[in-house]
Amino acid sequence: MDDQKRDLDRAGCDINNLTNISTVELVSGDPCSGNQLERLGPKANEDDLPDRITDASYRVEQYNQVLTLSEESKSAGLSADSRVMVSMLVMRHIEATRSIKQGLEGIQKILVAEILDPRTLDLMSLTKASDSVVGNQLVAMILAQISEDRDIGYVMEDLFSEEGCEMHLKDIRLFVGPNELLNWWELIGRCMQRNMLPLGWCRKSRNSDGEIEKVYELNPADKDSKLVWNGEDGEMGDQLIVISED
Repeated sequence: MDDQKRDLDRAGCDINNLTNISTVELVSGDPCSGNQLERLGPKANEDDLPDRITDASYRVEQYNQVLTLSEESKSAGLSADSRVMVSMLVMRHIEATRSIKQGLEGIQKILVAEILDPRTLDLMSLTKASDSVVGNQLVAMILAQISEDRDIGYVMEDLFSEEGCEMHLKDIRLFVGPNELLNWWELIGRCMQRNMLPLGWCRKSRNSDGEIEKVYELNPADKDSKLVWNGEDGEMGDQLIVISED
């Protein structure tokens, strides 16, 4: 655990001074060991496995999301990816098995894995154990864009920093008045006045059964047609997908 704290400190992450995370638990163990992963968290009943790892407050199946990172500094790409894949398979098996016993099999948890070698991506998709992100490939793509235009670096820094912009859904009434017709280019102008960048929209309607249907569209193909926007209160109002600070 001391090594984990040192690694976080070197990365500029003070776990005692976080704004969006209330609790950080450091647990020492082997993430590829099913024996240890099964013992994370408290006992569920008297028949549960003994020798619990009580440093973790929750069991594997109780987490809504799991993110597994590669040990880039300790092993080669394929070896590190193999450990990540084994860990994801074990956690998915534990989560699925225990969810069936508890009657929660319809709720599948989100597992995301970082891999180093793009060749592992196809194998990870076949196992269906998790969604995968190729960390090295993502960094290489960002560096390639910055090498073409150095100003892209400021954009990337803003997008990937904690204080930077994020993706949000905004009420259409922030940009459009009642019965006003606007096309995509005009919406961009309205968003820029509020320091926002539009990516697309979510338009809503009711089907024959009275249920709300949502249609999402990113980078609309027809940008010149003027559209009527629904600014109703509640769940029926249209929304814009934007990048903004809040």
